[in-house]
Amino acid sequence: MKSGQATREDTMIVRMSVIGILLAAALAACARQAQSSMDGKTRLHSVFGFSFLPPPGQNWTAEATDTRITYHKRTDPRQLTFYTLVLAASCTPSIPGEEARLAFVRERKDQWGSDGRFTPVFSSFVPDPAQAACVRYHMRVKDHGARNLGTHPFLLLDVVGRYCPLPQHPAVAVDIVYSIRHVPGYDAARYQAEGEAFLDSLALDLRPADAGIAVGAAQPCDAQ
Repeated sequence: MKSGQATREDTMIVRMSVIGILLAAALAACARQAQSSMDGKTRLHSVFGFSFLPPPGQNWTAEATDTRITYHKRTDPRQLTFYTLVLAASCTPSIPGEEARLAFVRERKDQWGSDGRFTPVFSSFVPDPAQAACVRYHMRVKDHGARNLGTHPFLLLDVVGRYCPLPQHPAVAVDIVYSIRHVPGYDAARYQAEGEAFLDSLALDLRPADAGIAVGAAQPCDAQ
């Protein structure tokens, strides 16, 4: 997800948080434009019936590939790194029932390997208060092998997101996520606020006819 330096949890998020978007050419063009200027926060619409706003605040750049759109925050990496992303996935058959949906999302996300790099601190998977059909999740781990570890024994990594089946396309789900990794004791509250605003911007709605942004198609959940 990060240009030229994908980290271990980046790969996990892509693999376990239901694999993502095949972006239409219009979305890629929009993302390239956004990379040079994120001042205008324009709502992005999907053909699958969801939309979102780019994260608030300054110093963001956007990247689009065939499978995802990611926003990177310019920070001092010795203290903190921060990015957000949006994925869409085709999860046929759809997952009926609240408990089954919670178990489905936890099974695919709350996995951190057995090599000792990550030590889980806590995880939470609950029905989303803003949308009953969605799952709200938060995982925190200690990362003992981060590139920007410095002299610290570990960095704290928070992965927070919303996983939502889409009413207009019940076999498709959107996963909107932010990830913050920081040194112990660092006050990341203002970054968390930007991440939460990004998650809260998600709307399950129809794409207006004049909207120029389109998500092309979703890959299967189990695609690697």
